Amino acid sequence: MRSRRATRGQTLVEFALVFPLFLTLLLGVIEFAFMFNAILSVQFAAQNAALIAAEIGDVPGTAGNLAVADCAVLREIERDIGAPASSSQVGSVDIIWADPLTGASRGSGTTTTTTYTRSGSSNCTYPDGTTGTVPYSAPSPNNYPPTARCNFLTPTTTHCPTTAGLSHTGGPDFIAVNITYTHIFKTPLGGFIQSVGGSLTFSRTNAVRMEPIF
Repeated sequence: MRSRRATRGQTLVEFALVFPLFLTLLLGVIEFAFMFNAILSVQFAAQNAALIAAEIGDVPGTAGNLAVADCAVLREIERDIGAPASSSQVGSVDIIWADPLTGASRGSGTTTTTTYTRSGSSNCTYPDGTTGTVPYSAPSPNNYPPTARCNFLTPTTTHCPTTAGLSHTGGPDFIAVNITYTHIFKTPLGGFIQSVGGSLTFSRTNAVRMEPIF
């Protein structure tokens, strides 16, 4: 018969072999919960921001093609991404003249995109008349400013001038908001899996047809 000491030693060896795998699995489940929350928060923020950007600007709190539209979009993103996610981990926000089928930028590259990087701060006057600041620098590139957006049911060159060599035809623009976000790991999972590192960057986009003016 095997001695108790030998059995105890075998148990300790087995525990030492299994424990790292169990701990990695446990950390993975916890980290996945935080990451999934961040993904849902960013998706919700992109959806809300796109809706604000798409609505008629003379309705209190909405944006449309008002010059202050982007301030309302950025403020909404800051409000919507909350704990355990954090709006401070937003890297950039793209406001895009989108293709109605794919949601991707019309034209090529950034020719129909306005990009805000989350750094510094900008003073804002919001559509409802209030003022404040958003933690974003001036847009670069700024190829799709609010005044270039078309929300007319029957576009004309007066109301909807050609932008980036593309004319507004077929009714109001489709406008998309893309948020790039870096999730910082809350657990030591990155230390257990070297290839993962301590963060994961992802983006979420939502596209909406602008509310038409007849």
